[in-house]
Amino acid sequence: MSKHSILQTLRNAEQNKQKQLFLFNLSLDALPPEIGMLEHLEHLDLSDNCLSSLPPQIGELKNLRSLNLECNNLQELPPEIGNLQFLEELDLSRNRLQILPNEIGRLTKLRKLNLRTNQLSGLPETLKNLGKLTGLDLSENLFLQLPIVVGYLKQLTQLALSENKLSALPPALANLTRLNHLDISYNNFNRFPDVIVSLCQLSFLDLSYNKIEKLPPQIEHLSNLDTLYMVENQLQQLPAQIGRLTHLRSLDLSGNKLTTLPHTLTQLYGLHEFDVEDNPLKAPYKKILELGIYALSLYMSRGIDFCSMPKVLHLDFDLPDNMHIPVKQYLACFGQYVQQCAPFRISAETTSSEGKLHLELVSANAPDTDEMCLLLYEYLLPLISYEKRKRAANIPKNNTDAPKEWRLQQQWVYKCLQLYGIGKTDFINTIKQMLCRITAGMPLHESKTDIGTAPGQANC
Repeated sequence: MSKHSILQTLRNAEQNKQKQLFLFNLSLDALPPEIGMLEHLEHLDLSDNCLSSLPPQIGELKNLRSLNLECNNLQELPPEIGNLQFLEELDLSRNRLQILPNEIGRLTKLRKLNLRTNQLSGLPETLKNLGKLTGLDLSENLFLQLPIVVGYLKQLTQLALSENKLSALPPALANLTRLNHLDISYNNFNRFPDVIVSLCQLSFLDLSYNKIEKLPPQIEHLSNLDTLYMVENQLQQLPAQIGRLTHLRSLDLSGNKLTTLPHTLTQLYGLHEFDVEDNPLKAPYKKILELGIYALSLYMSRGIDFCSMPKVLHLDFDLPDNMHIPVKQYLACFGQYVQQCAPFRISAETTSSEGKLHLELVSANAPDTDEMCLLLYEYLLPLISYEKRKRAANIPKNNTDAPKEWRLQQQWVYKCLQLYGIGKTDFINTIKQMLCRITAGMPLHESKTDIGTAPGQANC
């Protein structure tokens, strides 16, 4: 754009009392002093030009709220920048700034300051006056140490420090009690910065591409953490306390030196994204992980190796809501019963929905789902007659405690009926319906993945 054209644009903006002016990507190498005439201007975009300096008249834009100077050739800012006392957003990214003027501390209404991709190695002390600043981006600069003044910005919620040369964080960062987003990836950290564990509001933490060898047990203090990235570090193991980050939804540990994973990972029920690629994990972790987070969780919490093609049986029962608790409590011991009665293991998981009880049986070494159904049938049957029916062919002769143990379980269930106001007759009829549902249609159909499907409602 020619000088004449830019002047005409500025005059038109003045006459029309424009509040917004977009002059981006026009190959401007200079901004005329007439820019100061636009006293009504609130938003000015000068990004993607060739500006190497700004005229002092930029400070006359008294009503300016946002100023975008991204992707220019600015090497310094005029002191008059401090006159923009209503400025709330200032984008100076992708320039050549080596120093900021002290006057920048006069921008007391500033909320977002983007200094990404410059040549800064320090910050003025006056920056501590920016008491309303919530977002600060210092990524891709030349910081060897983070200036302590950042610790005075107590309203900060987002702090980006990636791609510098940092190896430590100052203790003053503990003052940033509102911080929820911290990015210190691509730096020179060889240990987890201690101050981070005091930032209890963090929901996003990126420590990727450093040289960190371990996570401290105190990481459990970051109880609000939603996302944790530790890509390409030197981690050899994870602390058990990582299982207490129960809000975690995304965890990326790829490119480390992990050989095992703590069983406490199974406590991260909300985990949706989990990556441990390029780690020397011992078998069977690597193979199981190819099947997803659910397969890993089953293996680590219940010893079920999906790589061995387990038998899985899903059963849904129509059950009054008030009977869910006693039946679920009784079914919780089914796995122990199987250990006593059969040469294989079955894991049982129950969930509830309105009027329904959902049961999932999983076994890595049961002959088939029919055998699983038969054991379940025999486990529930004594609830009807108060008698424990032994499975004579499979109960070890030397196991004399098992009958008494299950009799106590059955007695406990009937005591619960009184507690929950459930009639004995109603309960027995419900158990009969469950038994009919288990047996109807046997042998059960099995797909090629050995997943059994419960038959339809039985007519008993």
